[in-house]
Amino acid sequence: MGKARQTVVMFRDLFGLRRFDLDTVARFVLTVRKNYRVVPYHNWSHGFSVANSMYAIIKRSSNALQEYEVRETFDGDQIAYKRRR
Repeated sequence: MGKARQTVVMFRDLFGLRRFDLDTVARFVLTVRKNYRVVPYHNWSHGFSVANSMYAIIKRSSNALQEYEVRETFDGDQIAYKRRR
């Protein structure tokens, strides 16, 4: 499974589709992927690795975080990046 698709799967698992429809989430992820710079380290693969690590931590935290904290923890870097554009 590709990184973009896996990111959508993680997002859907964490938040469901109550507030965001699948097409919007997929477009958001693809836009983030497209706008990453081509550099050796801070690139799409690194961003995915961070998101995947945060996903694993969140899933194991057993409701230790509020929903907004989970959302900001999981995709805060992507949101911050998109706001700068």
